[in-house]
Amino acid sequence: MKIHSPRQLIQALPQIVTKIQSDALIVVALEQGKVHSHLVVSSCDFESNQMQFLQGVSRRPEVGLVAICYIEDSEEARIALNDLRVAAETAGIHVLDLLHVFKGRWRSMLCEDDSCCPTEGNPCKAQPEGEALGSESMTTGALDATELLTLCVLSPEQEELSKQAFVALPVWPTGSPSELFDWRNQAVEEVLLMLENQLQDPWGALAAVSVALHDIRVRDGVLRRILERHELRDAILANLQTLYGIAPSQYRAAIATVFAGTSWLSGHQALTRHAIDIALEADGDYSLARLLDTALVHGVPHKVWVESLTAVAYERCLAGAA
Repeated sequence: MKIHSPRQLIQALPQIVTKIQSDALIVVALEQGKVHSHLVVSSCDFESNQMQFLQGVSRRPEVGLVAICYIEDSEEARIALNDLRVAAETAGIHVLDLLHVFKGRWRSMLCEDDSCCPTEGNPCKAQPEGEALGSESMTTGALDATELLTLCVLSPEQEELSKQAFVALPVWPTGSPSELFDWRNQAVEEVLLMLENQLQDPWGALAAVSVALHDIRVRDGVLRRILERHELRDAILANLQTLYGIAPSQYRAAIATVFAGTSWLSGHQALTRHAIDIALEADGDYSLARLLDTALVHGVPHKVWVESLTAVAYERCLAGAA
């Protein structure tokens, strides 16, 4: 069983935990979307039990934690979840999401998007028949981060397809500022066309998108255009996920950062946090990833990111300083 979304994890708990107390605090360790281990205690007993569990998890670098609190009082739940977050981060463990379940509803304590996680919560019941359990994964909290931006192991044949796709690309243009502007504008449009639609040729798209985003001005132009495409962001994120999984190492920071920037436009804080961590792991000096990292660390609202992109004209993105 793989977990794709907060609601799916909550629905899966009866298969994992035999009895859930009314004041329970459940910590689930996920590795590549699968449940590795879990801890169930009453909230008042968690402090005395957490250390051994966190120490065991800290030895597995691919594990992320999700905490689910069943305390009815929202302030008590917030305190309990925040204490856990601090303890986990002190132990060097990545926290994917903090979920509060109350009166048959749930919400992510890390998500600031009211349309995604309203104060009154989302219903815990199953999705309507015919709707995939994972369909919400691009618009809820952060749990989907366990499935996103993970690298694929390529076969020798796939490695060769990737190599051929990069070799087939035209040489980067050189010329006057106006010629470079036209090239960048065309590159932005081509990247968006690929990211907004089903990838017919993933290797060709990988090469074209990777090389285009490597140019900082094209990258900024793409993000500026994505700002205007509310209804297409889910498709863009899904395709960026696919391309990141097969991307050569030198292009991963740019793809992960564009993923983060797109996610942050909708205020998905924890998902953005995960993508930035991935980007900085690929390239610790990647400037836009570091900028977004600083904003998240200091609690800057995502609206500031939206406003900063809105304030810069698209043409300025392509022609201005990197």
